[in-house]
Amino acid sequence: MDGALTMLDNVLVSAPIGGRFATAMYVLLRYLWLLILPYHLSFDYSYPEITIHKFLDYKVIAAIVIYAAIVIYAIYKITKKDKIAYGILFYLITIGIAANIVMLIGTVMADRLLYMPSLGFCLVAAVLLSKLFKTKPAANQVPAASLSGYLSSNRNVLLLTLLPVALYSFKTIDRVPVWRDNITLDKAGLTDAPNSSKAWYLYGIELKNKYAMEDKDTASKSADLNLSEKELEYAIKLYPGNAQAYRELGTVFMQKSDDAKAMQYFDKALALLPKDDVCLNNEAVVYARHGNINKAMDMEKECVKWNPRFSDGLRNLGACYSIAKIYDSAIMYFNEALKYNPDDIQSVKFLSNVYKDKGDPATSAQYDAQVKKMEVAAK
Repeated sequence: MDGALTMLDNVLVSAPIGGRFATAMYVLLRYLWLLILPYHLSFDYSYPEITIHKFLDYKVIAAIVIYAAIVIYAIYKITKKDKIAYGILFYLITIGIAANIVMLIGTVMADRLLYMPSLGFCLVAAVLLSKLFKTKPAANQVPAASLSGYLSSNRNVLLLTLLPVALYSFKTIDRVPVWRDNITLDKAGLTDAPNSSKAWYLYGIELKNKYAMEDKDTASKSADLNLSEKELEYAIKLYPGNAQAYRELGTVFMQKSDDAKAMQYFDKALALLPKDDVCLNNEAVVYARHGNINKAMDMEKECVKWNPRFSDGLRNLGACYSIAKIYDSAIMYFNEALKYNPDDIQSVKFLSNVYKDKGDPATSAQYDAQVKKMEVAAK
């Protein structure tokens, strides 16, 4: 697949220079707010959860003023070995890597990107509290060995920090269950980032995958697939340029055995991302289902052209050659698939069949034995 950033990854990809800087400053303001009050957390902030901002936006103006002030303070005070200046510079340098100002990264905003910068913020907070309560331990001395003595001498600052520490701890504990598994996290994203096309798309994928993993055709299984269709359609409504959502919606209709509708969505995905290897492979599978092996072969060739390491595409191209009775090419592509995915038992089974069709039962038996070993290892 084309590895270039898309608007779905980072909305700033499509922004003019002015809008890019203004939006980046807005995000930096949100980062500061999260450090102070981490009330609303989310695993995703993709478009249109965060949209392009303009310089006249009061939040952008506030961000520019605040950051200009702390930069000036840090530069002026760092030569005087000011601890607050050091904390500010540590924060600015570490957040600057992910600020989307110098260069674009794979996301417009992410809570995890505050992990290192938060150390600078905490240092500044600690120094300010020390100054506020005039807690200055004697130079070159360790804190009092007595716990009661330490608590007594720092009573005021400890009482002041008790409430925020308790609230932050509660928020941390409250957030842990959200990360239980992919489907729980992605479902939480619908509440945490309701305007994110990517959040709805990812939840739709998880529902589709859950359907595929079920062994029996139960009512709940069909409900998962129908809900997946609904979530993916909403992801497209939020952002009609979401090529991945079109592709996954196509796979949903493949699982519903509605190949005509599946192809419509695959075509829409490829119109947006012509080098999407997964989508090219899926279209090839549909063509093969309907006996159009030549078209399937052409699609698989295009697929592995853009991703020569895609084992599914390589295996399916080998299957096309096998059906066409071009056995040497089939063997080559099956082996190439195994090169990038040694656990691909399907390619081994295909190799057994190809050698059997070639009139080489001995080699076919060797691959049959390998299949049995892989099946035992998988149990």
